[in-house]
Amino acid sequence: MLTGNVLRNDGVKKILNGVSVAKELKKIYLADNQFNDDIEVLEAIKSCMTRNKTLARYDFRNNDHKDEAVIFFTEMIGPEEEGKISHVTEIEISERVSKDGGKKLVEEGPPEKYETYIKLFKDQLALNKPKKGKKGKKGGKKKKKK
Repeated sequence: MLTGNVLRNDGVKKILNGVSVAKELKKIYLADNQFNDDIEVLEAIKSCMTRNKTLARYDFRNNDHKDEAVIFFTEMIGPEEEGKISHVTEIEISERVSKDGGKKLVEEGPPEKYETYIKLFKDQLALNKPKKGKKGKKGGKKKKKK
């Protein structure tokens, strides 16, 4: 676990480059490492997610991610047939609100409808979650004994 190591931007980019080839890793913990949503960091995250198809869960809490990072994650996650990253099922980030309330116009008015960037991100990420199968009863009807 790499949580709380003060890796900052350069350290996180190096770690992500290394784990992009670690095929046994399922989740990476990079919480509280004082990195931000610098474009080079975001591109390193995207590169890691693109290259490592087994790494599906990322913990980025308590770092300096703002709306730009949330929008970046939202746009890169989605169906594979649309050229997006479909295997990532969890990205944990701290919820921060920008000065304008962190909202995006999603429907022209009247009345205009706005959604927060974080809600749009969570909705998009939920599309990547595997569908749960239905559990059925074993066997069938029991035969009556005579």
